[in-house]
Amino acid sequence: LMDYKGALKDYDRALQFTLTWEESYEVYFNKGLTQALLDNLKAAMANFNSAIKINPEYADAYYNRSIIKGKVGDYYGELADINKVISLKPTDAQAFNSRGIVRSMMGNFKEALLDFDKAIQLDKKNTNAYFNRGIIHYEQNEYLPALNDFSSVIQIKPDADAYNRRGNVKFRLNNLVGAFED
Repeated sequence: LMDYKGALKDYDRALQFTLTWEESYEVYFNKGLTQALLDNLKAAMANFNSAIKINPEYADAYYNRSIIKGKVGDYYGELADINKVISLKPTDAQAFNSRGIVRSMMGNFKEALLDFDKAIQLDKKNTNAYFNRGIIHYEQNEYLPALNDFSSVIQIKPDADAYNRRGNVKFRLNNLVGAFED
């Protein structure tokens, strides 16, 4: 149905009741997710802040708040929130992938590569981490590692963008036939 405005009204009604500790932070979290879907970033941020204030160990709230911070260009804040997620969930491959993306956007390619490596170590089928690592290798003219990463994506879950990027790598490696095939 996707009645986001109706959902927000229900969350507001829920907050009028005496809620358990868990219910209260979950309502704020869900309200934040809904506000984010409506692209109301300021309200989403406020609700994630409320969820975190109630439960400072709520990794999902930090993760989603980091996304909002990234959307408004606060990359240092985004990085701080993802670091908190990693401290709370040190085996979360997606968190390492996300931190790698942020570090890459900040120009910290060496650290980004380490994060993508860690994400892959934690989840060998994490195509996003292979793909993102491949992009950095390609941008740094490290074509063989990029070729391997894009090939890994294709092997795990064939993807048009991975084929395109692998074709670009093959072209750079002067493998014109291989580039044409991809």
